[in-house]
Amino acid sequence: MFYQYRPCRLDEFTIYDIDNILHDVVYAQTPLNMNDPFDSQIGFSAGKLFDELIDIVLNVQKLDENTKIAIRLLVKYDLMDQFSDVITALMELKKQLTFLQRSMHQTNISYATFISKFGKQIYQRLPKTIKRYFTERSLVTFGLLIDGIAQTEITEEQIKNLLVSREQFELIKHEIIELRDKVYIPKFKEFLSKVNISCFSASGWDNSLMWSHYANSYHGICIEYDFTQFDEFPGFIRSIQYLEQRPTISLKDFGISAYLKTDKKIDIKHTEIDINKIVDYLCVKSPKWDYEKEWRIICSSDTTASFIKMPRIKSITLGLKMDPLCRKLLLDVCKIKDIDCYELTIGYDNFKIDRQRVENMQADFNIDLETEYVELLGANIDKSVERITEIATELSEGKNLNYQSLLIVNQGAIDAISNMYFMKICINNVVKNVLEQDSSLDITKIKTIVANLNSSINEIQEHYNALKPTMESIPQNIRLHNEKLEILKSN
Repeated sequence: MFYQYRPCRLDEFTIYDIDNILHDVVYAQTPLNMNDPFDSQIGFSAGKLFDELIDIVLNVQKLDENTKIAIRLLVKYDLMDQFSDVITALMELKKQLTFLQRSMHQTNISYATFISKFGKQIYQRLPKTIKRYFTERSLVTFGLLIDGIAQTEITEEQIKNLLVSREQFELIKHEIIELRDKVYIPKFKEFLSKVNISCFSASGWDNSLMWSHYANSYHGICIEYDFTQFDEFPGFIRSIQYLEQRPTISLKDFGISAYLKTDKKIDIKHTEIDINKIVDYLCVKSPKWDYEKEWRIICSSDTTASFIKMPRIKSITLGLKMDPLCRKLLLDVCKIKDIDCYELTIGYDNFKIDRQRVENMQADFNIDLETEYVELLGANIDKSVERITEIATELSEGKNLNYQSLLIVNQGAIDAISNMYFMKICINNVVKNVLEQDSSLDITKIKTIVANLNSSINEIQEHYNALKPTMESIPQNIRLHNEKLEILKSN
């Protein structure tokens, strides 16, 4: 059994939560939109990334191996704004080599020869502040560089000009930045934008921290799913690993393995993306979150958000502080969908929470609550229709015709229709209960409200039909379908 804790506030989020329950779906979104800045933002080490980018660029440079070793280190720390630290380390290395030559009675040979003969012994005796920058293998290379500088002070200009011309050094650095900004980062973001994640807990319905953090401090709900009932798995299903150290991704994991620059154009050799490895990266969090006992469904999508078809809901547990109207709406849904419904209870002599089955699924009618909710829904509908009309008019005139504007129109239409759907439920409820008390009641005003709702639906329909040819470019799973409008009008 897997659980989703939902806030179910008395606003548009309630509508989304209930709408998803009605349609047996869960919301999934790109890792780029996660609340936790670390969550699913695949870790990468700046140093490791630059190491890979530098290797790819230097592989096509016609330079001797010693020069490549030196450039590899110097370019990396230059890109990381730490070049002055390398210069300081080089000056310290020069002092250490001078001291060691004297103590070992080797002052009659060059630094490079001294390192070649006693490299392992020298490296062992160097302080950690120097070893941070130089490997045992690179000591010979930097010994040669130091030999070429007679002065005590070593400058950035001297080092760069001893290796290659300053212009060539800057060109290499520019190509690495270009490869990072024009190839790696766009590919990284593009990949994450096409991955959608929905999160679940295996900790049960009685996790107090989950109720506090994800269910609006006990005002929300906990939905229970039986994953053994999946006819077909929608993607990868993985448990979260809780680790102190974030794993870091490499360019090869993303299928970037080689680089060639021809006619001022970057040419990348691509290999197959290691999808299993990347999914593993998406399923790592800090041990601070291990109380969640989290599992994830990870699937591919053409959009930054989508809906995953789920098996039938086993149960819904209502929070201790649930808003009365939210409770009523959910009881209606549970009754329609034949879902077992429970309410939380608290222990009086301990800190445990329990639950009991809701036997009476018929909530008491409250005209004030219904009226309040109708007003809230009406305000939301007005905002959505106003936004749709404004943007749709511009689009039909050929202004601001772009993907983002089309998405706003679509989302606004979906918001408006969902609000109308729940407004009709409330109105039907009012009519049913009020007429039971007084069958002679004049419901002309209510009929006017319903007529206005249908008019708004028709207005959305007209905008949609006008934009339909352009809308075809929007991926299937976020399009607004005519059938949803027709079903709504028939209710």
